[in-house]
Parts: sequence; C-alpha cells; structure tokens
Amino acid sequence: MLDPVTIRYADALFNLARSTGRLEDVRRDVEHMERELAKEGVGAFVFDARISAATRREKIQPLFQGATPLFGDFVSLLFDKRREEVLRKLGEAFHRRVLREQGGAEGVVESAEALDSAEMERIAAALGATLKKDLALENQIEPELIGGVRVIVENKMIDLSLRGRLAALRKRMLEAPMPSGHQSRTRTRHPHTTDPDRPRQMDLRPAEVTSILEKEIASYQGESTMQSVGTVLSVGDGVARVWGLDDCMMNELLEFGSGVRGVALNLEEDNVGCVLLGDATKVKEGD
Repeated sequence: MLDPVTIRYADALFNLARSTGRLEDVRRDVEHMERELAKEGVGAFVFDARISAATRREKIQPLFQGATPLFGDFVSLLFDKRREEVLRKLGEAFHRRVLREQGGAEGVVESAEALDSAEMERIAAALGATLKKDLALENQIEPELIGGVRVIVENKMIDLSLRGRLAALRKRMLEAPMPSGHQSRTRTRHPHTTDPDRPRQMDLRPAEVTSILEKEIASYQGESTMQSVGTVLSVGDGVARVWGLDDCMMNELLEFGSGVRGVALNLEEDNVGCVLLGDATKVKEGD
C-alpha cells in the first residue's frame, strides 16, 4: 500500500515532467531506477539508515547517469529532505499516476480459487463501468474468503465474498431489535418483594427470539456496497491516523480489519484522526 508522502512526491514529479514536455523521459528514468534498486544489495544499501546520507547519495549517483536533469534534481532533493524512502515505491506511485492521467487504474480481485481470464474480464468491465475507468485487475488467492470475490481498486472496495456476506448477516442479526419484556399489571405478588402493586416483568421466550432471527435471515438480501478503504499510518494514545478516506465525515464510525471501531474526529487534508473505541493494540500501522 502506498503512503501519502510517496504519492505527493510522485504527483509533483509527474506534474513537472508533463509541464516541461519530458514526461516520457522521466517515466523511463523512474523505471530504470526501480530496476536498479531491485538488484541484490543495492536497495539495502540505499535505504540503510546506519550509513550517512552523504555516502549513500555519492554511491547512488552512478545509477542515474544519463537521466534527465529534472529526475537527477528530484533524487538530490529527496536526500536533502531526508525523504530517500520515497524511492522505495516511487515506481509504483508514478505508474499509478500515469494510469490515472490516462483514465485507468489497477486493482486486485481476491478470490478463494483462481479465476480464468474470461471471469476477470467480466469483473473489470462491470466495475470499470461503475468507476468510469479502464481497469487492469490482478487475481490473488485468499482461501479464507470461502467463495465469491472481493475487489479493491485504489481506495475503493466491493465485497462480494461469502465471508463478507456472512459477516454482514451476523452483524444484521446482532443488531436485530428485540422486543422489550412487556409488563403484567396483575396484582400478583412479585417473587422478590412483598409489594403487591409492583408490576411483574415477563421474560422473553426463546421462541420469540428465534422468530425474530428467522425473519431477519429471510429478509436478508446480501446486497453489496462499495466502501472506502484506508490505510493506518500510525497508532498512539488511543488515536489512529488513517490515510485514503477522502469521503470520510466528522463523527463517522469507522471499522478496522481487526473489528475494532473508532470515531473520526479530526479531518485533515490527507489523513483522518480516529479515536479508537476498543483495544488499540489490535490496530497496527499498515492495516
């Protein structure tokens, strides 16, 4: 998952390259850098904080000989700002920015079993029409989904999996309204009091509970909804900072992957501050 700092730097580089007419050249520079950093030992050296930034910058310079001056200045700026970690996923972020400019996007289709190319094409066509984007989807196997699929594109998710539907049904059943015990106004003595005028509380019969749950199950349609998905940037003092929830509103209830819930109380430009209502140790950076 991309972090907001990398995305911002990638956007800035893309905009400068496009405005100067060097977009294709810079794209090649970014791809070359990505290949070089993937070589054995190179990335480990560049991102090793135990080595001084000056030494790492000196060693990395030969990797970018022949690159455009714009990209060379960009790399130097990252080291000056102590943001060299941006290089780790710059290739992915820049690629996504190019795709977005072209009206496309990449995503993941999670399924319990492998999907064939025809099924992937149908999913891409259907979801692409909804998002108004040309989608390139990759299939990932997630056996815990049991059946169906779960699709994630950028920060949007649509869950059509059996596991997701069962979770939704469980939530609906737990939230089903139960009738409160009605009261009898007979003047029969209460078993725990000598006051004959105290009303007697009637117990909820098991059959009544069963009847309510049967109605909830029978009326459940299992409708899918598109949800916004964010990434936890940090957790501390019972507050999680989440990136990617562009449409989040103040006081909105958020649910984390672990089941812990929280309330959005601080909406900033690129992240949301969420006060956790459960065990904060179950919420981790990167969730």
